[in-house]
Order: sequence, then structure tokens, then C-alpha cells
Amino acid sequence: MGRLGASLVEDEEETQAQNKVAFGFLSSLLIYPATFFFLWALLYYTSLGAVLAALIVYLFASYHNKVIDGESFIERERPIR
Repeated sequence: MGRLGASLVEDEEETQAQNKVAFGFLSSLLIYPATFFFLWALLYYTSLGAVLAALIVYLFASYHNKVIDGESFIERERPIR
């Protein structure tokens, strides 16, 4: 999706970056709910299944954001000198 957004404007780097952010945000609005409902369906549409599916999607989104932001678990565990 980011490449599609960047290909709409070839000349300006700032516009390419803004389009990548916009397309990424819009695709996340589609992907996260679809993942939730897929996982909930795998868990037979139970109440506990809904909670587990929401928890899995939340954990995945948190992990994904940390990877994108460049945060590392190893760096946080390292003692301050």
C-alpha cells in the first residue's frame, strides 16, 4: 500500500511520505478488524473467543509498532551505566 501511495506522486519526497502514511493508516483500519473477525471465527464466535481475539490483535499491533519504531527488548533490559 505504501508503494502505491508513493507512486501517485513521483517528484516530491514529502508528498510520497505523506501518501505512504495515509495509505498505511487506511489499510490498518481494514486489516486489524478483519484479523479480529477471522480469529473470532476460528474460536467459534464465543465470548471468550472474542476476548482472546481482541487480545491477540492488540498484542500484535503493539509488537508491530515497537518493531516499526525501532524499539528493542534487548536495549530496554540492558542496565543503565
